[in-house]
Amino acid sequence: MIDFKDKDELPTNIVICGSLAVLVIAGACLKFLPKPQPPSFKDTAVARGKITRTTQAMKDAIATAKKDLVQYTWGGNPEDVGPLALKQVNALLQNRHLKLVGFHAQKAIEESNITLIPFIVSVDGGYTNVMGFTRDLEKSGTKLVVNLFQVSNADQSTDKVTASIGITAYQLPPVAPTASDSTPTNSTKPVTPATPTKNAKGVKKNA
Repeated sequence: MIDFKDKDELPTNIVICGSLAVLVIAGACLKFLPKPQPPSFKDTAVARGKITRTTQAMKDAIATAKKDLVQYTWGGNPEDVGPLALKQVNALLQNRHLKLVGFHAQKAIEESNITLIPFIVSVDGGYTNVMGFTRDLEKSGTKLVVNLFQVSNADQSTDKVTASIGITAYQLPPVAPTASDSTPTNSTKPVTPATPTKNAKGVKKNA
C-alpha cells in the first residue's frame, strides 16, 4: 500500500505512481491503437514502377537536350574551330559578293559547361549585301552567333560600307572515354609452343 502521508517516502511513491501510469497508458495504446502494417507487395511494386518511369523520363529529357545542343555547338578542340569557321565565312561572303578584310580570333572564354570562342570579321561591300551576310551567319547552319555589328560608310557617293561583325562559336566540353572505349576489340591469344614428340627412330620432332 502506498502511503502519501509519509513525507520520507513521498518521492518514491510519486515515482512508483508515475511508472504505473506509464504502463497503463502503454498497455492501452497497444490494445486500442491499430498496429502499423508493412507495405504490401502491390504497393511496393507500384512505387518501384513509378520511380522507374520517373528515372527513364529524366534520362530521355537529358538525351533530348543533348541532341538539341549538338545542333548548335561545335565538337573537337577549340583550335579546330577557327579554320572551319573561316571556311564557312568565306563561302557566305562569296555568295554576297563581299570582300573579307580581316578574320581575327579572340581569346576563348571557358565556362563550367561550355566554351565560347569569339571572332571578329571585317568586310567591305554594299550595305544591303552586308546586312544579308549578317543574317546568313545565323540562318545557314554555321553554328555561329552574331553578337556585335558595327558599320561605317566607306564611300559617300555609294552604299559601300565597312563592317565589323562579332561572331561566337559555342563548344561543349569533350566527352570522357568510358572503360569500354579503352578496351581493345581485337585480342591476340597467346601462342602455345608445340610439345615435342618422338618418331619411330627416337628422334624428337615438333608436332
